[in-house]
Amino acid sequence: MISAFRELASELRRDLFSSKIIPALSAGMTSGLGLVVAQLAFGSLIFFGALEAYSSQGIGLILFGNFAACLVMALTSSYRGTIGGLSPALIVIMATIVSSIEASEEALFVTAASALIIGAVFTGFCCLMIGHFRLARLMRFIPYPVAAGFLSGIGGAVCLAGLSLMGVQDEWWVNAINLDSPKFWILIPGVIYGILLYYAIKRWGHALILPVST
Repeated sequence: MISAFRELASELRRDLFSSKIIPALSAGMTSGLGLVVAQLAFGSLIFFGALEAYSSQGIGLILFGNFAACLVMALTSSYRGTIGGLSPALIVIMATIVSSIEASEEALFVTAASALIIGAVFTGFCCLMIGHFRLARLMRFIPYPVAAGFLSGIGGAVCLAGLSLMGVQDEWWVNAINLDSPKFWILIPGVIYGILLYYAIKRWGHALILPVST
């Protein structure tokens, strides 16, 4: 572990005097900010309803777990640019598990946190076994429609989350197409911002465009 820290420190010193320091810092700040915001949103989604009173503790667990995962990957991964975070697909499963627990107040929080921790440990063990026995090659046998549908579902969930951040929540699919609805005009600034940001990144491709725009 000490050698890993020394290697990381040596690499950081080399990066400080590299010509890629500005793009690297920009990418790091953008990724870090996006990761923190995403983990806060995921924590709020998991610890809701009866667990809303314990949302701060739950979000703290998620943030610390994500920090630990990123630290381990930075020190042990063969690829230093690896960044880890919760997947939206896992969030749906976690939220379903938590909502199915029958308990009350503090016992509910302890049970939910224990279930999430055990699930995370078991998932990590399975991933280690998959890597150790080189079973990732079996992923190629997953039918293309299944993989495409899974990724499309994640994209749809992210899109809905973005719309909710713009204030469009209840029955937006009905009200958004109504020109007389206030929710339609709420969409306009977000759509314009997305188009301009996409064009700016494609046109100039500067590393500071995304962090400055946020």
